[in-house]
Amino acid sequence: MLLTLSITGISFCGVDVGGFFHDPEPELLVRWYQAGALQPFFRGHSAMQTKRREPWIFGEEVTTIIRAAISQRYCLLPYWYTLFHQAQLSAKPPMRPLWVEFPKEPQTFAVEDQYMIGSALLACPVTDPGVKEVKVLFPGCGEYWYDVHSSQIFRGGRTVNVSVTLDSAPVFQRGGTVVPRKKEAGTCTADQNSMPFSLTVALDPKGSAVGDLYMDDGHSFNYTDKKEFALQRFTFFNGKLLSSCSDNTGKFESRCSVECVQWMGVRERPSAVTAQLSGDRAENVPFTYEEKRSLLTVKGLKLGAVQNWQLEIK
Repeated sequence: MLLTLSITGISFCGVDVGGFFHDPEPELLVRWYQAGALQPFFRGHSAMQTKRREPWIFGEEVTTIIRAAISQRYCLLPYWYTLFHQAQLSAKPPMRPLWVEFPKEPQTFAVEDQYMIGSALLACPVTDPGVKEVKVLFPGCGEYWYDVHSSQIFRGGRTVNVSVTLDSAPVFQRGGTVVPRKKEAGTCTADQNSMPFSLTVALDPKGSAVGDLYMDDGHSFNYTDKKEFALQRFTFFNGKLLSSCSDNTGKFESRCSVECVQWMGVRERPSAVTAQLSGDRAENVPFTYEEKRSLLTVKGLKLGAVQNWQLEIK
């Protein structure tokens, strides 16, 4: 239903987490929260006749898992906000059937238990009880897909059995994309106004990636009346991650910085990573590299979210 609503123009859609009628068992409630946190509109809602269903009523394990799903949702809000900006301009919904991104692959046409969040994330909510694995169709022959939690890489054009536990809901980042997140969830969206960003760069087979970040004040119409917005583009090519303004008509100033960048799919340990603000001299920055995960991480950065800068892997 949500995929149908999305492609017919009702982009801000979501389920009644926990179900409107009846009383969910703990496992079902967990799976509902995990699925709902990966949809445009996210809220718990039920009829007055149902039993109380606050997460903590079901015990510490359930509470911890649901808290993690909600936290991941809040961290991902910058990406969702960017998708809604794009939807306003192009009518392309944030929540998309696979065939929207892969129209030449007939095997995606009837898939209803997986969907794309924008063009970068593949969501595969667990909807059956007691399962230990789920079948995941990775579209795009020749493309790369990375598990957002483990960084494990999967090749597109095939169906794979992916192991799951109660605390895991499979989400995969498409190779060739950059996804912005907040470093922390905070206690509300207002907390995030000054929180730093993190970027996850998922490399495609050619070793490149691109992504956008849209920002405005989040509550007024100044983005259109006064052009108080910012649209920043992150492009990785030939070992260089460039941050540049993608729309010069915007005039929004942000106090936020990019504090952490992770690259998935880096095959060799680099000799150095340098950071350079526009017009300044490049400086070495500390990094960690996990060979088994092909994961490169740079932390402690103070790069302006709406500034032009460059990170280079050497």
